[in-house]
Amino acid sequence: AGAWDGSPHMITGLVYPTPGAYGMVDGPFLARARDETGLEWLRVNLDCRSERVDALVETAQEMNWRVWPILDLNYEAVRLAGDGDVLMAVLAPYLAFCVRVITAWHFPYVEILNEPSILGKLSPLTYAQLVNAVGRALADHAPDTQIIVAGEMLRADRRGPKTKSWWAEARAQIYPTLFDGVAVHPYREPGPPSACRWRDRDDEHRWITGQSAWEGQQKAVHVTEVGWSLRDGVDEITQAAYLVEELSIQSRVGAASCFLYAHHSPDGEGFGLYGSADRPRPAVAAIRVWTEAQR
Repeated sequence: AGAWDGSPHMITGLVYPTPGAYGMVDGPFLARARDETGLEWLRVNLDCRSERVDALVETAQEMNWRVWPILDLNYEAVRLAGDGDVLMAVLAPYLAFCVRVITAWHFPYVEILNEPSILGKLSPLTYAQLVNAVGRALADHAPDTQIIVAGEMLRADRRGPKTKSWWAEARAQIYPTLFDGVAVHPYREPGPPSACRWRDRDDEHRWITGQSAWEGQQKAVHVTEVGWSLRDGVDEITQAAYLVEELSIQSRVGAASCFLYAHHSPDGEGFGLYGSADRPRPAVAAIRVWTEAQR
């Protein structure tokens, strides 16, 4: 794994979910969104069952995006395998896939699964065994790629995220030398960015940072998802204001990255920066102003 250089420049990006065996991106939409938002990185799912992975990455890169991949798999198969030797046998094709796509595309960062507790119902031990296997597989093949693990330490709540014990249990079984960063999703929608269960957002980030260190090794904190859905008083104007405020907060407190969820949703609902027929919501222009100001 590579080493985080502590750079103060925060990576900013867009979440474009492409889960499952048939996930793909829309090239013309990506070209437009890259220009209109000013965001540089695209967080996508690369599923080991998909034959479209290389086409997906190629399309995103051709549209001038830097790709931040979630290395994904069949959660059910892993869950049924349990722990130990059976799990390692089930993981063999996934590990080969991870090595192949990283050596082919030389990704600077890779994220190992997305919300494995929430979406995959994986136990802390199963996830720890999985990511340790990935870390060992990549150690010789991709020494410069930074490997990000899913730090599910927060539970979404409108009054500010609550703490969750899953990550502490997983972390106790994960070898820190194999990894570089911890992914967190500090959702608090429909509450405002100021909604917090700590003294303030700086104090919240200090707690997250503390949870992202073990055996004396501090890992970078990556906010790989955050956003606001249009509901409970959050209209399009409010969504835009909250997203820009959240970018400013994460930049100030020292997050290594911040990815906004998500690219698209139907008019009047959802988390999308774009609505039906790819209509840009006010968030698009607001984010562009913010990204330009950082350059």
